[in-house]
Amino acid sequence: MGELVIVSGERFTGKSTLCRRLAAEAKAQGLTVGGLLTEAVDAHTLRVTELHSGARYPITRPWQGGGGPLRHFVMDEAALRRSAEALRHALPADLFVVDELGPTELQFGQGWIEAIPLLREGDYRLALVVVRPTLLHEALPRLGHPLTAVAWVTVANREALFDLLKARLEGILAGEAKG
Repeated sequence: MGELVIVSGERFTGKSTLCRRLAAEAKAQGLTVGGLLTEAVDAHTLRVTELHSGARYPITRPWQGGGGPLRHFVMDEAALRRSAEALRHALPADLFVVDELGPTELQFGQGWIEAIPLLREGDYRLALVVVRPTLLHEALPRLGHPLTAVAWVTVANREALFDLLKARLEGILAGEAKG
Protein backbone atom coordinates (compact mmCIF):
# COMPACT_ATOMS: atom_id res chain seq x y z
CA MET A 1 0.00 0.00 0.00
CA GLY A 2 1.29 3.43 -0.90
CA GLU A 3 1.63 6.50 1.26
CA LEU A 4 -1.15 9.08 1.27
CA VAL A 5 -0.67 12.77 1.97
CA ILE A 6 -3.59 15.16 2.19
CA VAL A 7 -2.58 18.59 0.93
CA SER A 8 -4.59 21.31 2.61
CA GLY A 9 -4.40 25.02 3.27
CA GLU A 10 -6.23 28.26 2.73
CA ARG A 11 -7.25 29.46 -0.73
CA PHE A 12 -4.52 30.72 -3.04
CA THR A 13 -1.62 29.32 -1.03
CA GLY A 14 -0.38 27.03 -3.79
CA LYS A 15 -1.90 23.59 -3.14
CA SER A 16 -2.54 22.84 -6.80
CA THR A 17 0.75 24.42 -7.81
CA LEU A 18 2.57 22.17 -5.35
CA CYS A 19 0.88 19.10 -6.86
CA ARG A 20 1.58 20.28 -10.40
CA ARG A 21 5.26 20.88 -9.64
CA LEU A 22 5.71 17.50 -7.95
CA ALA A 23 3.97 15.76 -10.88
CA ALA A 24 6.26 17.51 -13.37
CA GLU A 25 9.33 16.61 -11.31
CA ALA A 26 8.24 12.96 -11.06
CA LYS A 27 7.65 12.78 -14.82
CA ALA A 28 11.05 14.38 -15.50
CA GLN A 29 12.59 11.56 -13.44
CA GLY A 30 10.80 8.95 -15.55
CA LEU A 31 8.23 8.02 -12.92
CA THR A 32 4.64 7.14 -13.73
CA VAL A 33 2.21 9.87 -12.76
CA GLY A 34 -1.55 9.57 -12.78
CA GLY A 35 -4.56 11.46 -11.55
CA LEU A 36 -6.22 14.81 -12.03
CA LEU A 37 -5.13 18.42 -11.52
CA THR A 38 -7.67 21.22 -11.40
CA GLU A 39 -6.91 24.82 -12.24
CA ALA A 40 -9.06 27.92 -12.07
CA VAL A 41 -9.22 29.64 -15.43
CA ASP A 42 -11.26 32.51 -14.01
CA ALA A 43 -13.66 33.09 -11.12
CA HIS A 44 -16.28 30.70 -12.57
CA THR A 45 -14.34 28.31 -14.81
CA LEU A 46 -12.34 25.25 -13.84
CA ARG A 47 -10.20 23.12 -16.13
CA VAL A 48 -8.85 19.64 -15.40
CA THR A 49 -5.68 17.97 -16.64
CA GLU A 50 -5.42 14.20 -16.77
CA LEU A 51 -1.84 13.69 -15.61
CA HIS A 52 -1.40 10.28 -17.21
CA SER A 53 -2.70 11.29 -20.66
CA GLY A 54 -2.12 15.05 -20.74
CA ALA A 55 -5.72 15.70 -21.83
CA ARG A 56 -7.06 19.08 -20.65
CA TYR A 57 -10.68 20.23 -20.71
CA PRO A 58 -13.14 22.41 -18.80
CA ILE A 59 -15.15 20.72 -16.06
CA THR A 60 -17.53 23.64 -15.56
CA ARG A 61 -20.16 25.15 -17.83
CA PRO A 62 -20.62 28.88 -18.30
CA TRP A 63 -21.92 30.38 -15.08
CA GLN A 64 -25.17 32.33 -15.31
CA GLY A 65 -25.12 33.60 -11.73
CA GLY A 66 -27.60 32.76 -9.05
CA GLY A 67 -25.57 30.34 -7.02
CA GLY A 68 -26.50 26.69 -6.85
CA PRO A 69 -24.98 24.06 -4.60
CA LEU A 70 -21.40 25.19 -5.38
CA ARG A 71 -22.22 28.91 -5.45
CA HIS A 72 -19.66 29.97 -8.08
CA PHE A 73 -19.47 26.96 -10.40
CA VAL A 74 -21.82 24.95 -12.56
CA MET A 75 -20.23 21.56 -13.03
CA ASP A 76 -20.33 19.96 -16.49
CA GLU A 77 -21.72 16.47 -15.82
CA ALA A 78 -20.22 14.96 -18.98
CA ALA A 79 -16.78 16.34 -18.16
CA LEU A 80 -17.05 15.07 -14.58
CA ARG A 81 -17.93 11.59 -15.88
CA ARG A 82 -15.02 11.73 -18.33
CA SER A 83 -12.54 12.74 -15.63
CA ALA A 84 -13.94 10.19 -13.15
CA GLU A 85 -13.43 7.50 -15.78
CA ALA A 86 -9.88 8.78 -16.35
CA LEU A 87 -9.16 8.24 -12.64
CA ARG A 88 -9.88 4.53 -13.05
CA HIS A 89 -7.19 4.35 -15.76
CA ALA A 90 -4.62 6.43 -13.87
CA LEU A 91 -3.31 3.57 -11.75
CA PRO A 92 -0.94 1.95 -11.04
CA ALA A 93 1.34 4.97 -10.63
CA ASP A 94 4.40 6.05 -8.72
CA LEU A 95 2.65 9.35 -7.98
CA PHE A 96 -1.14 9.65 -7.92
CA VAL A 97 -2.72 13.11 -7.58
CA VAL A 98 -6.35 14.00 -6.90
CA ASP A 99 -6.86 17.76 -6.99
CA GLU A 100 -9.32 18.02 -5.35
CA LEU A 101 -11.84 16.14 -3.25
CA GLY A 102 -14.25 18.99 -2.60
CA PRO A 103 -17.93 19.60 -1.86
CA THR A 104 -19.04 17.79 -5.03
CA GLU A 105 -17.51 14.58 -3.71
CA LEU A 106 -17.60 14.91 0.06
CA GLN A 107 -20.95 16.65 0.53
CA PHE A 108 -22.92 15.56 -2.55
CA GLY A 109 -21.37 12.13 -3.28
CA GLN A 110 -20.79 13.00 -6.94
CA GLY A 111 -17.93 14.02 -9.20
CA TRP A 112 -14.71 12.17 -8.41
CA ILE A 113 -16.19 10.11 -5.60
CA GLU A 114 -14.60 7.04 -7.27
CA ALA A 115 -11.23 8.43 -6.16
CA ILE A 116 -11.94 7.42 -2.56
CA PRO A 117 -11.85 3.64 -3.10
CA LEU A 118 -8.84 4.05 -5.41
CA LEU A 119 -7.02 5.92 -2.67
CA ARG A 120 -7.96 3.22 -0.14
CA GLU A 121 -6.65 0.46 -2.41
CA GLY A 122 -3.25 2.15 -2.62
CA ASP A 123 -2.05 1.11 -6.09
CA TYR A 124 0.50 3.94 -5.99
CA ARG A 125 3.70 4.70 -4.15
CA LEU A 126 2.71 8.22 -3.07
CA ALA A 127 -0.67 9.93 -3.41
CA LEU A 128 -1.40 13.61 -2.95
CA VAL A 129 -5.02 14.56 -2.33
CA VAL A 130 -6.07 18.19 -2.12
CA VAL A 131 -8.79 18.81 0.48
CA ARG A 132 -9.81 22.25 1.67
CA PRO A 133 -9.60 22.83 5.43
CA THR A 134 -13.36 23.01 5.94
CA LEU A 135 -13.76 19.48 4.53
CA LEU A 136 -10.93 17.68 6.33
CA HIS A 137 -13.34 16.35 8.95
CA GLU A 138 -15.35 14.71 6.17
CA ALA A 139 -12.40 13.45 4.13
CA LEU A 140 -10.35 11.79 6.86
CA PRO A 141 -12.86 9.11 7.92
CA ARG A 142 -13.91 8.37 4.33
CA LEU A 143 -10.38 7.72 3.14
CA GLY A 144 -9.94 5.02 5.76
CA HIS A 145 -6.22 4.90 5.03
CA PRO A 146 -3.27 5.16 7.39
CA LEU A 147 -2.24 8.66 6.40
CA THR A 148 1.38 9.58 6.15
CA ALA A 149 0.55 13.23 6.81
CA VAL A 150 -1.70 16.18 6.35
CA ALA A 151 0.52 18.76 4.68
CA TRP A 152 -0.62 22.30 5.45
CA VAL A 153 0.44 24.62 2.61
CA THR A 154 1.16 28.28 3.26
CA VAL A 155 2.85 30.90 1.12
CA ALA A 156 5.76 30.80 3.57
CA ASN A 157 6.28 27.01 3.54
CA ARG A 158 5.29 25.88 0.05
CA GLU A 159 8.86 25.72 -1.29
CA ALA A 160 10.08 23.72 1.70
CA LEU A 161 7.02 21.48 1.45
CA PHE A 162 7.76 20.81 -2.23
CA ASP A 163 11.33 19.81 -1.32
CA LEU A 164 10.07 17.59 1.50
CA LEU A 165 7.51 15.78 -0.69
CA LYS A 166 10.02 15.37 -3.51
CA ALA A 167 12.50 13.84 -1.07
CA ARG A 168 9.75 11.59 0.34
CA LEU A 169 8.90 10.26 -3.13
CA GLU A 170 12.58 9.67 -3.86
CA GLY A 171 12.95 7.92 -0.49
CA ILE A 172 9.99 5.64 -1.14
CA LEU A 173 11.40 4.65 -4.51
CA ALA A 174 14.94 4.18 -3.16
CA GLY A 175 13.61 2.00 -0.33
CA GLU A 176 11.73 -0.22 -2.78
CA ALA A 177 14.78 -0.54 -4.99
CA LYS A 178 16.83 -1.80 -2.00
CA GLY A 179 14.17 -4.12 -0.63
